[in-house]
Amino acid sequence: MMRKEEEYALEALVSRFGGEFSAGEDPPDAYLHKNGQCVAVEVSMLVERITENGVTRSRIADEAPVTKISEELEAEIGDSIPNGRWLYLGLPCPIKGMQMFKKGLTQFAREIIADNEKSAERIISGNLVSINYYSDRGERERKVAQFVLGAQSFDKEQAKLILHDRITVKNRKIAKLPGTNECWLVLLNHYWPANIEIYREVYKSYKGEHKFDKILIIDQHKRVEILAST
Repeated sequence: MMRKEEEYALEALVSRFGGEFSAGEDPPDAYLHKNGQCVAVEVSMLVERITENGVTRSRIADEAPVTKISEELEAEIGDSIPNGRWLYLGLPCPIKGMQMFKKGLTQFAREIIADNEKSAERIISGNLVSINYYSDRGERERKVAQFVLGAQSFDKEQAKLILHDRITVKNRKIAKLPGTNECWLVLLNHYWPANIEIYREVYKSYKGEHKFDKILIIDQHKRVEILAST
């Protein structure tokens, strides 16, 4: 079964190049079938690395606990939100004191609804959070949504590090497979400060060899850019 990020990547590829996709055997993560050809596709993510106290971790480790807060809040208080209204949460990342934060956020949201405030900010357990209370015509599928204010500063060396690492690691994993015409590496860009021009610049300094016929980068809008092609 393909992971969500793999499906996202293959959907973007189909939108750009046509064809259809199927799950792979890991490796590869998937196959893209187009014009009678079969392309083996490896998918990975470009994610900022954070080093604290000599320990390095992926930013995803910080973001993962935040991603479902709006769903959890809706399950808890969704019935108290009138039809035609919805909450939009502005959440920090990472969140300190998650359990206490969730309790405080729930109380904050209940107060917004009860007072019918349009928007407000509050510091909860040391975390600054905003809530906007919107009106909407018709019925919405969700009554609570969120955006995450993860502070990522631009650092070209960070972009170089994560790009070179993903190419090297994935190159060790993949092999030219029987029945495939090409092998592509697809990278989902979660390091928002770096765009395709930055990645093209730092790719020039990659000294190793790799087996990929194409390396592509997909942004948060599902735009597909070709980083390298043989």
